[in-house]
Amino acid sequence: MTDVNSNQYVPFQLTDIQTENGQLKSATLCFFSDLPTGEKRSFRLHKISSEIKKENKPVVTVKSVNKRILIDNGLVRLELPGIGVHKKILPPIIQIGDNNSWLGSSVLPDKIGFISMKVEEISAGDLFAEYLISYQFEKGKQFQVKIRVVANSDFIVFEENMSGFFEADSL
Repeated sequence: MTDVNSNQYVPFQLTDIQTENGQLKSATLCFFSDLPTGEKRSFRLHKISSEIKKENKPVVTVKSVNKRILIDNGLVRLELPGIGVHKKILPPIIQIGDNNSWLGSSVLPDKIGFISMKVEEISAGDLFAEYLISYQFEKGKQFQVKIRVVANSDFIVFEENMSGFFEADSL
């Protein structure tokens, strides 16, 4: 995708992708842009040479290392459990840090009837990476976390939902 006025590459990301017979049928196109009052912006979505994309490196990187997911946007980096089902309890964010060092870690109590957890990638691209981590516990208790790292942001988005827990459970 390029800015029509400047002819500059604009990083974008497709989400909610649906295909039919191996062809893209529909998707949501995500990109960042400003829009000052009274201004107009025009963009063109088209195939471009890979050389242009190489000049504009991704601003969010996702790597799989040692059954862990490393997400980095240059300002914030996270270590999450790897994609798939896990039978050992791991916190949703194993470590968090900045560009230079790891600044903190987290734990979950292991005496709360843990059964399993599942890590799923919702979206991972140049603009953002988003993961859903679902925990199953005894007696139908559930804990779900959605984590999003966005390009050029010095914070993360952390949404959590839980059901079946009581205050005494200390999750």
